[in-house]
Amino acid sequence: MPRLCRGSKVLRWGLVLLGLACALPASADAQFRPNRPRRDLPGGRPSRDDPTDPKKQEEATRKKAAEYLQKGQAFLAKGQINRAATQFKAVIELVGTQGVGNAALGQLQGIHRRGMDEIKKALGLYQEGKYREALELAKQCKVLYANLFGGMTVPIDAPDVPRLADQLIQKIAHDPTAQRVIQQFEAAKRARKIPRLEKRAKADPTRYLDLYKALKSIAKRYPDCETGARCKAQAAKLRKDGPIWRHITHEKERRFIASALQKIDQYQKAGLAEEAAAEIKKLRDLYSGKSLAALQEMAEK
Repeated sequence: MPRLCRGSKVLRWGLVLLGLACALPASADAQFRPNRPRRDLPGGRPSRDDPTDPKKQEEATRKKAAEYLQKGQAFLAKGQINRAATQFKAVIELVGTQGVGNAALGQLQGIHRRGMDEIKKALGLYQEGKYREALELAKQCKVLYANLFGGMTVPIDAPDVPRLADQLIQKIAHDPTAQRVIQQFEAAKRARKIPRLEKRAKADPTRYLDLYKALKSIAKRYPDCETGARCKAQAAKLRKDGPIWRHITHEKERRFIASALQKIDQYQKAGLAEEAAAEIKKLRDLYSGKSLAALQEMAEK
């Protein structure tokens, strides 16, 4: 019996203490602290959702690098070499040349090999006397493979494709034979319209101005080829023909005055009185004593 009494007494005191604990108000921290998992696990180990976890950061970087690699490959498949190279370089800057970085480096090196093959092809075309084709290919290489390895912290020892392309371009530009061939091709292409302009000029003498301007343009732009020389001689012949030359000079003046009057009219309609007055002054200085009505008449004849 005595033992049972002591146990009952202990039990009674436990119930009293429990009642007191329940009666006490909860602390402010206990009331408002959200129920969330601890960031750090026992022992100072970071939890799985910790953004500062080095392993998580490394994983995110690898994922981003893989995305850049895929984008670069997609651009490359479309022939967008500059955009592809930018993506591949971004991969290497993120992860170096390990893993996907090594794959990106391989893609860049593949692009470079393709550029070098194109340069060799252009040089072969030049040596075969296909100067125009060689020039076009060299110009393409200079643009497509520009800055291929530029801005990389990883040094790449490889010939610069754009520099090699520019060297070939300069070589062609200073080769008299190449220039004659290239100029002849371009001049002949533009001279195809000459017979049509001649036919129009015979039907309407005012069109001799168009013929003369076309001949002068070809002769000036392509002076070192057969077609350029022929156009120069034909333009000189028109200039020596008195009646034709009068038609040319008259039509040139008429078009100039008509253009100036049209500009004045546009200024006036736009409410730009000062600009219109300045154009009127220019015309009157060139044609002293002529009224606007007289100039308008000249523009219509």
